[in-house]
Amino acid sequence: MKCLKTASMIILAVFSLSMVSGVFAADKCIFPVKEEKQLTVKVNKEFNITLESNPSTGYQWFQDVNSRFLKIISSQYCPPEDMNESNIAGEPGTQIFTFKAIKTGKTDITMKYARPWENCLPAEEIIYHVNIVN
Repeated sequence: MKCLKTASMIILAVFSLSMVSGVFAADKCIFPVKEEKQLTVKVNKEFNITLESNPSTGYQWFQDVNSRFLKIISSQYCPPEDMNESNIAGEPGTQIFTFKAIKTGKTDITMKYARPWENCLPAEEIIYHVNIVN
């Protein structure tokens, strides 16, 4: 009986510690800044989405698109244009995403700024509501 009581107390202690560590792990996560934007683009045309980015922090932009409406053409990082002594190390540049509208209709592009190894919400999320017209 004493063994069972001790085992129960150990299980309770481990469970309590795991709950506490989960709370502290959640504190390390950043809660997202959500934005929504509207875009109107012409079918069969390319368009860009340009976002501030700083890969030296481990963050990167991830895109989620409906491939029935949009094709991802490219993604490129551009460091700060004015690279001179006054620039601070780690200063953000821009990430340019190029898409092509391939079908008329309405769809969304969801952009998430996150560190891929963290199990957290993204630091930033932008939803582009895209209206593709003739």
